[in-house]
Amino acid sequence: MAQLQKLALALLLILLGLHAGMLFIMLIGVIPAIQRMPLETYVATWQNLDHFMVLRMPTFSIVMMLLYLLALISFAKRWKTWIFSVLLICFALNASEIAYTVTHQLAINHAVQALDPAHLADIGLVEQMRNVSVHNFRVREWLSISSFVFLALASMLSIPTSQRIAGARSGQ
Repeated sequence: MAQLQKLALALLLILLGLHAGMLFIMLIGVIPAIQRMPLETYVATWQNLDHFMVLRMPTFSIVMMLLYLLALISFAKRWKTWIFSVLLICFALNASEIAYTVTHQLAINHAVQALDPAHLADIGLVEQMRNVSVHNFRVREWLSISSFVFLALASMLSIPTSQRIAGARSGQ
């Protein structure tokens, strides 16, 4: 595999791994905790989480998409191979996650930011926003985690068998 391809895959895997890991923590810990919180606590917690994430996620997403483009360009001569197809599928999964976030979650985040946790006027609406946010994060989690797993497996399988066997033997 060419050096640019290796570098592009390595950088992309690092960033995807960080993103998938963050969403995995949401899946197993943060979202279940949010579902059990009193609504006032949910609003305050979500406001704080969103305050920090809204500053970072657009940049993070742009860098991730640029790394995907770098990887796809570096593999362009191998466009008929399975590794290029997997890259395209993973790119589509991550682009879908970003589009889903923008179209489904950002409006809820803005609405939650406008609430006063100490004086919630419409409890039913706040409960509905929490439920929709939980659903939205579950969709995002599976899109991102699937993309990372597919790309990690594809990267490992793209190493020629002789190199994997030699590497395993030298590690013994």
